[in-house]
Amino acid sequence: FYVNQTEKVDNLMSYFKMPVVFEVHFKDGSFSSRKEWLSHAADTVYVHAPGGKEIDYTLFDPGSNLIKTVDFHKSYEELAAQAENATHMIDRSDALGELRDSALEKKKDLLIHIFNKGNYYTIQNEVLLQLSKDTSEAAIEIFRKALHSKDHLVRRGAVNNLPDSVTEIPAVILPDVEALLHDSSYYTIEITLRKLCKDNPSKNAGNKYLSETKSFYGLSNNVRISWLEISYGATSDSAEQKKFADELVNFTSNRYEFRTRVHAMNALESMMYCNVDLIKNLFNACTYTNNHISNPASKCLKTLIAKPENLQLAKSVFASGNWKDWEKKIIEPQLK
Repeated sequence: FYVNQTEKVDNLMSYFKMPVVFEVHFKDGSFSSRKEWLSHAADTVYVHAPGGKEIDYTLFDPGSNLIKTVDFHKSYEELAAQAENATHMIDRSDALGELRDSALEKKKDLLIHIFNKGNYYTIQNEVLLQLSKDTSEAAIEIFRKALHSKDHLVRRGAVNNLPDSVTEIPAVILPDVEALLHDSSYYTIEITLRKLCKDNPSKNAGNKYLSETKSFYGLSNNVRISWLEISYGATSDSAEQKKFADELVNFTSNRYEFRTRVHAMNALESMMYCNVDLIKNLFNACTYTNNHISNPASKCLKTLIAKPENLQLAKSVFASGNWKDWEKKIIEPQLK
């Protein structure tokens, strides 16, 4: 192994000195290991291959114990062997990630084999991501298995990565996707609803899915907020739109905890909907010391007031308010 440290060295920073483990794995299933202290711009480390055994794959810091960024070029064959056989999940995951740029036809059988081993959700979701361009029967069958996985994170990964080379969800797995509208995970229900309404296979399917989930609220009201956003865009009836938008605006008020408020802000920002009550709620959220709500509120406000009529509305609301000095110092800069 030839190891180069690429950190900038000056009077305050020298080369890192650390013990690193190197492993060489052989095709017969055995491996050799060596721990070496690295402390120079360039180090050379030798690991013994007994009896001239044929190398399968090699590892620098197996298990990724060091905080580091590594540039380590490997052949497709070595990455494939590492992705399938490495002991540590993170080493398998790293190899899979490096295979993203490889041709799908070359790696397809390997990906399917790795998914079917079912060893961890991050591995299986990476496989689903790399198969998302493939609508072959074998790939669709993998998605079907994922949609029925006992691991909710794999089910969610299947919905997130459904084959995107077609405009509709493949009909053969549509019932499997629809079943996730009643999943045990509220977040999975939310992304499934969004996916089905976006990629529905018929003109009226969106209304079917909205009708099926109209009474769902979810965790931090995530399902309800998505339902309102989708429903707003699905109708041209102005009275209906106002009803959906007003409920979303209500979710941005301080009657709700910050996650609900942020979800609703994001929905309204996407809709580019603005009214007096929303401006007041955003001003209120901007003054919070919790940046998990103040930052999203500032972002939403900035997006909305990019429209001149919304900026004038915000300035009018600010001018008519009774603000403390510290609140003015926070809100005024938002309007410039």
